[in-house]
Amino acid sequence: MTEEKPIQSHYALLWAKVKNELSKREMSANKVAVLEMEKIFKKALADKNLPGKNIEDQIKNYAGLFQDSDKLKYARAMHRKLINKSGFDISEEDTKEIVKGYREAILDLEKLDFSTFSLKEKTGLFLKRNFYSFPQKTKKILLTIMALSILTFILSETESGRSISASLINANNYFFYKIIPALLILAALIVIVIGALYAYQNKDK
Repeated sequence: MTEEKPIQSHYALLWAKVKNELSKREMSANKVAVLEMEKIFKKALADKNLPGKNIEDQIKNYAGLFQDSDKLKYARAMHRKLINKSGFDISEEDTKEIVKGYREAILDLEKLDFSTFSLKEKTGLFLKRNFYSFPQKTKKILLTIMALSILTFILSETESGRSISASLINANNYFFYKIIPALLILAALIVIVIGALYAYQNKDK
């Protein structure tokens, strides 16, 4: 397999391992080479910190980044078969195509330079990175806080909002000062009655 351009030095050890496995020209070595290429690709992707919920999402969001995304999809599909299907074998020629697909995608990632992005692109990238990094529950909490903040603003700054706010306060006060005490008194009476019945039933025992 000819190399048009070397992979960056911080992937050198992993890449050397791939070349060593390919040189063995064995079925088991082919599998190891593919597994190692997936590792290098994941590392290159992580180093660029592209936004996305997972690797598939990152590739989809930045499909235009890869010169031949179909080769990458094929390579990763073969990798999935390799780890999920027992006894799945790949030929030497297929292995070379898979490695080539991974390698071209890694080189595409290495060429990505965020310093050339416009302010709009950098802002969008920042928001995507940080928003995607939040767990789903955190996103819901943030959205709830934003919704409550907007609602509070409407209730305090508009005529109709202040009217609604006053009604809600009155309803809350009625519940707190009337309903809750009544429920507590009722609960206390129920406890007293149950206690009296229990004492009556057990007085002659």
